[in-house]
Amino acid sequence: MLLAKFAGIDTGDDQLRRFELLAQRCHGHALSLSVAGAYLATRATPEESVLRLVDRGPLDLSVGDVSVAPALNASYDELGPIAMRLYRLLPLHPGPEFTVEPVAEGLNEPVDVTTQAVSELLDANLITEIQYGRFRQHDLLREHARARAEELDPQPERNGALYRMCEWYGKKAAAADLAINPRPRRFSWVYLDVYDMQFPDRRDALEWFTREWANVLEAQRSAAGQDGWDELVFLLAETVWNGLRSLSAWDELAESQRLGAEAARRRSHVLESVCLSRLGFAETALGNDTAAEEACTQAVRRASELGDWWAEAAALSTRARARTARGECHGALADLERAVRLDEELGDRRSIALRHRRIGEIYCRPKMADFDRAIRHLRLAKDVMREVDDEIGLARAVTYLAKAHLGAGQWGTAVCEMGAVIDVLRSFGAPAYLVDVYAILGEARARLGHVAQARACFTEAIELGEAAGLHRSAALERARCYAMSWITATAGRRTPSDRTSRLDERDQYSGAALIAANEQILPTRPEHSNREGHDGHTQGRERPPTHREASAIDRP
Repeated sequence: MLLAKFAGIDTGDDQLRRFELLAQRCHGHALSLSVAGAYLATRATPEESVLRLVDRGPLDLSVGDVSVAPALNASYDELGPIAMRLYRLLPLHPGPEFTVEPVAEGLNEPVDVTTQAVSELLDANLITEIQYGRFRQHDLLREHARARAEELDPQPERNGALYRMCEWYGKKAAAADLAINPRPRRFSWVYLDVYDMQFPDRRDALEWFTREWANVLEAQRSAAGQDGWDELVFLLAETVWNGLRSLSAWDELAESQRLGAEAARRRSHVLESVCLSRLGFAETALGNDTAAEEACTQAVRRASELGDWWAEAAALSTRARARTARGECHGALADLERAVRLDEELGDRRSIALRHRRIGEIYCRPKMADFDRAIRHLRLAKDVMREVDDEIGLARAVTYLAKAHLGAGQWGTAVCEMGAVIDVLRSFGAPAYLVDVYAILGEARARLGHVAQARACFTEAIELGEAAGLHRSAALERARCYAMSWITATAGRRTPSDRTSRLDERDQYSGAALIAANEQILPTRPEHSNREGHDGHTQGRERPPTHREASAIDRP
């Protein structure tokens, strides 16, 4: 290795590990590595000196007139007073990378003053700008800065700086959460104090969260390690819910909600139930269905004890999701029926629509395969989402409605349903939702004999899913399977109805192009269900059920 060569030492396998430990202890910094190498080169038995250096630490290294700590002290002593404070503050920052705003909050100084201090640190090579407006302090320098802070700054002052930075991340994450999904109920005070941090739209908020989520989670971990910071811990858990879910970061979501639930329990706060429900959601996504059901059962019980019907209905709905994943469809339907009753008592129409969408999803499962009931519930969800003007909720209801039509053998209707939602979901920036859409659309196209269009849809689903890291996505797996089976089985076959092949195979799947294409491919006669005894009439001619009619679930 480089350090051993610098010291003029030939290392065998038995000594290599010692030099690796020393390099790690020097944090890979050129100054400490150079001093360590020079030190070893002057020793008669350098191999034995390596472990002594590891024990001493990089700041104590010296050879001749060159020492690590005095060299860093010289650079530090040239700084102005605010830049000195900033240098000492940076080891407290949650996460290795930082921007000006949170450290300005930690310093309790204006942003423009802090920006000048950051420039001083850059000029002194005490931090590195890794991209525009984003900085990092080397680990060796963090160790030096931490030592100076412990020497000069009282512990209460350091704790206050850490709290202010963690709280800043909580406020900014709350602003992003509101922009990503403004509709759900919120519980923390922080959502009332973000007027000066608002994002112009969802995409900007999600871009910020994608850059900063590691720091937000580190802020929560830092808060969890302090006595009496419980409110900050569960506040941060609430703010990351929509962001981590959009990124399909399920391990991180599970950790954040577990910390939030524990902190909220110590304060007897209703967010204990909410965080437990969201922990269950993450566990289901991770395939831990038993753990998911246990977390949601605790959430149901705790919400009931606290008398919060909204939290209880949400917990029941999430437990239904876990039970569905375990194949317990009837238990899931019972949970959703209870949730609908609570939502109706509260008059929460959007939640009513969400529960009916979930019910429709269950009736689409192979174990149930009752597509008539699925269509009835999903149409109700679609209608209510339109009434409450929830564009994304409407798109999701339509997606599952198309899936129900697909299961019922109404392939052209499934394609037609999809035309209205692709552009909405694309602008929303939700790759997981788009994977669902393209997988459904691909299967419908394949069954209609539209081989080229089906291939394009499956390819789009696979590329979107893989680019977004959706390795556990059932829709992505379905797209892969169909891409192999349907395309292979129908290779070379064309049908007279495949009239859209003259369009570019990718570009035609915008909403406008699909609607235009559907006018050509939809059959003029009613499509027939693949279920025995179906009369061939489409569900669209039926009167939509009322909420109570649709929620009166007959268990087969």
